[in-house]
Amino acid sequence: MPASPLDRPVPAAALAGEIAVVTGAGQGIGRGIALTLAAAGAQVALVGRTAATLTAVAEEIMARGAGRRPSSAM
Repeated sequence: MPASPLDRPVPAAALAGEIAVVTGAGQGIGRGIALTLAAAGAQVALVGRTAATLTAVAEEIMARGAGRRPSSAM
């Protein structure tokens, strides 16, 4: 099985100071994009239909050492 794009090294400060809004961030491609952008140093706003999946992605970002405390606009 080929390696996941998420396994590729991303320079930690490549997007430092940038803000990204990711729609569909709770699952699939949106989740992968959110994780990759956060790993590259961007602040990521997660947007999706289900709060539970967005919370899980936010917690994963935090567990990987990226991001800051999530806030909710609900």
